[in-house]
Amino acid sequence: MTAVPNPFELAARSFEPPQPRPPDPIVDAGPAVLAAHLDPTNYVRRPHLDVISEAWADIHQGEDDRLALSMPSQVGKTTTAVDWAVFWWLILHPKHRVAVATYGDSLAVVRGRAVRRLVEQYGETYGLKLDRSTWSAHDWSLTTGGGLLSVGVGSGFTGRPCDLAIVDDPHKDRPDADSRVIRLGVHNWWSAVVVPRMAPGAPIIIVQTRWPPDDLIGRVTLHEGTTDKGGRWRVISMPALCTDPKSDPLGRGMGDPLPHPRIVEGNTTALLRHWHERRSSMTPRDWSAICQCDPKPPGGALLTDDELRDSRRFDPA
Repeated sequence: MTAVPNPFELAARSFEPPQPRPPDPIVDAGPAVLAAHLDPTNYVRRPHLDVISEAWADIHQGEDDRLALSMPSQVGKTTTAVDWAVFWWLILHPKHRVAVATYGDSLAVVRGRAVRRLVEQYGETYGLKLDRSTWSAHDWSLTTGGGLLSVGVGSGFTGRPCDLAIVDDPHKDRPDADSRVIRLGVHNWWSAVVVPRMAPGAPIIIVQTRWPPDDLIGRVTLHEGTTDKGGRWRVISMPALCTDPKSDPLGRGMGDPLPHPRIVEGNTTALLRHWHERRSSMTPRDWSAICQCDPKPPGGALLTDDELRDSRRFDPA
């Protein structure tokens, strides 16, 4: 009996394979290694950023075509998973049209300008030059034919099909994410705008702070499944404090803290102090979603006295 092909495998196989080029150990290692090499003054490598970098390398090799990344805010995820990752991707695929979408048009301009600045500063070494006829911060091209379009969520992906798409924090804040109408609008935009504009087998990455359980990551993984259960989406979740040593991407023990670019690597005491101070200033629901990557429905915010007291601990446990 002939086996029925897995549609997710077919999609991955149809993606353009890496083109032959001279080996470059720095580029081949991933965007975090490239960033630390080119900008050692401003870019600080940490283990969680290396996990992101390695996931991008897996996508480049065709091992995954859907990736969902979630972790607390302000730990370097956007700088690594969007800015440097897009620049790195264009080095490897200079003809690719990349689309980046985030919650607002003004932030989309910031993302487009950040990647363009990397091309201006470092691109010549890798054969990347800006096409001066396309100088918009949010929509620019390379002389090789590739380029970047960055838009606010809800806007269209104009022009030719996208070879790579990144959705970076589709929700601005808690009120935005808690609005059922806005969440539905984000998902409708995803279904009607993002997915139809993708080239065959093109990867899509979502980089997101979690909010309610049915935010964008929650919806797409429910619909298409996760790779650990035979589905399409590879999910990498790195909470502030480890809750599951068996599946933790960093190999942490229970309660071990997430690294931070502004805290010396290995200083566990300082890391625990940082995360517990943040926890003491947040509602339990926000702490669970934003920092622990474990979103709860509004009804889940009803807490016992013990839970409220635990959420206000000031001493690192």
